[in-house]
Amino acid sequence: MKKFNRIVFIFISIFMLGTVLYLGYIENMKKDIADNLLRLHIVGADDSEYSQNLKICVRDRILSDFSEVFSYCGSLEASAARARELKPRIEAAAADELKSRGCNDSVSAVVEECRFPTKNYGEVTLPGGVYTALNIRLGAARGHNWWCVMYPPLCINGGNAVITDSSKEKLKTCLSPEEYRLITSGEEPDVKIKFKLAELLGRYFK
Repeated sequence: MKKFNRIVFIFISIFMLGTVLYLGYIENMKKDIADNLLRLHIVGADDSEYSQNLKICVRDRILSDFSEVFSYCGSLEASAARARELKPRIEAAAADELKSRGCNDSVSAVVEECRFPTKNYGEVTLPGGVYTALNIRLGAARGHNWWCVMYPPLCINGGNAVITDSSKEKLKTCLSPEEYRLITSGEEPDVKIKFKLAELLGRYFK
């Protein structure tokens, strides 16, 4: 009986060690994914239906006007630098979109680090974590947020990520094959659970 218990203990220990190592591997992949993407973050003035609709209109305008520009960037660093260069134009485009809809709210845009939750965009599931982001704040910026990806450009068709061939190639270039498969696996609930467990493990061992 003691021998059996010892064997069970060994198997449980091996299983737990394997789980910890695997989740640590996922956590490292999460960080690498965050280090290679430029996110887009738009904050509505408030949570009224009017302000939230304006936020979506600004989103569509920014993606329409600037997605192609960022498609020519070759890295997070290049896309972040381009976003800083384009800041006046981005703010002007967002303000123009608001004004065309009868709103004179202020607009501010800044490239900074920002924490994002795990988010599914149709074909892509991105892990939560700290990303470099183009943050656009509308008015008092007290409303709900909207997240997406500016580089490589993924957000079209109402916020779902339809991955074009060029975006696929850029993702494959800046991510490892394992990281690419992880975020495009199509098993969203399973992937989100893996990301969450890895996040909890990372916090525990900090």
